[in-house]
Amino acid sequence: MLAVVLSPPGPAVAQPKRNVPLGLVSCVLTLLALCLATVFTAVGQPPGIQALAGRLLVFNPGFSRMFGISDRWATLLSLPAAWATTFGFIFCYSRQMFAMARSGLIPTALSLTNPRTGAPYVALLLGSACAYAIALVGWFRPSLAGGIFQVCISMAFGVYLIQAVAYLQL
Repeated sequence: MLAVVLSPPGPAVAQPKRNVPLGLVSCVLTLLALCLATVFTAVGQPPGIQALAGRLLVFNPGFSRMFGISDRWATLLSLPAAWATTFGFIFCYSRQMFAMARSGLIPTALSLTNPRTGAPYVALLLGSACAYAIALVGWFRPSLAGGIFQVCISMAFGVYLIQAVAYLQL
């Protein structure tokens, strides 16, 4: 039987005053280096920067030339990166919802955790349901898919930026 508790089994981070800022700075610098490498790699291959402005999968032209495959098959080479990114987003939104529920900003039911693992399962389920609903909107209304993607990425950037500033300031 699954018991429900309102607090995690222990602190999420040991020595948060030291480890969180160090981790945030390391992550931001790593992301900056990877973003610059992505930009230089994508614009340095034919057809150039003008053709990439409207593309979602900027590496497809390079994959197509490198392996002699179609654009459709080149898309498959981008799927592992997209799949790996998914778990990072799931972790972040569930922990964010958990923290907001614990502070009283959103209903406290979202702070319920599994007593064995400490996973905020209600936040995970609600966040996943919202993500699935957004994906369905993009599926049934393809004209909105590009805008939804841009809004989601912009909001993720904003949340990460605010979290970084909050941790560094506190």
